[in-house]
Amino acid sequence: MLNLPYLASGAAGLVSVVANVAAARTADLIRAVRDGDLVKARAINDELIPVTERLMGSGTGAANAKAALVELGVIPHATVRLPLVEAGRPTRAIPTPP
Repeated sequence: MLNLPYLASGAAGLVSVVANVAAARTADLIRAVRDGDLVKARAINDELIPVTERLMGSGTGAANAKAALVELGVIPHATVRLPLVEAGRPTRAIPTPP
C-alpha cells in the first residue's frame, strides 16, 4: 500500500510482492505516476488494495504470492524454500488482480 506514496515522493522503482501477482497494474501505476497523473495512479492503487491486503495480511507475502500465482495458472506449484512454508488453503483465496 506504500507503493504510490513512495513513487509520488520520487522513488525510481519498486521491490514489490504484489507486483508478482499484478504486474501489469503495477506497471500502470508506475507509468501513471511518471506521467504526473496522480488521479489515475490513486485509482489503480485503490484497485490493488484488496490484493495487497490478502497477500500481506497473514503469513509471508512471498508464500502467499506463490500460492496466488498457482491459482492464476502462472506457475505449477507453490513450493517455497525454508524458512518459508507454503500458504495454507484459506490464504489461497486471493482476489484476481484487475
